[in-house]
Amino acid sequence: MLQRTHACGELRIEQSGETANLAGWVNNYRDHGTGLVFVDLRDHTGLTQLVFDKEDVPDEIVEAADKLRAEDVVAVKGLVRKRDGGPNPKLPTGEIELVVEQLEVLAKSDTPPFQSGGTSSRSRRRTCAGVRLRALATSSCRADSNKGSSTRCHRAHSFSSRS
Repeated sequence: MLQRTHACGELRIEQSGETANLAGWVNNYRDHGTGLVFVDLRDHTGLTQLVFDKEDVPDEIVEAADKLRAEDVVAVKGLVRKRDGGPNPKLPTGEIELVVEQLEVLAKSDTPPFQSGGTSSRSRRRTCAGVRLRALATSSCRADSNKGSSTRCHRAHSFSSRS
């Protein structure tokens, strides 16, 4: 099993050329075809872009990467390099990417019950509000069903979740 040497949010351009081991959750997955797969790996410190390229690694690793999905847990070993496609100014690690040489899938995730809207405070508030509304609707239905009334229960579920 690979032991983590760095956290996802720690790697910087100064570490180009170094080998790093990372572990975390698959945050995003992009398959560009022709044997090129990009994965954003997330942990408590941030994101790092992983690159799986048939020109750089064996086909088995690219095929395994092609099967990764959101929230799968993986450990990787690879070489830190400057991003080929230009930096991503939105991320502290946006100047680098990790070219994966070794991949271990630690856990496959079931399909999440809902897709995260991202990490913005607005999306977290909206998700929390939606969960609270559903909980209130469910609890009011239970209370009404004990009284023998179903009118309020139907009204409680008629809310809409608008963006």
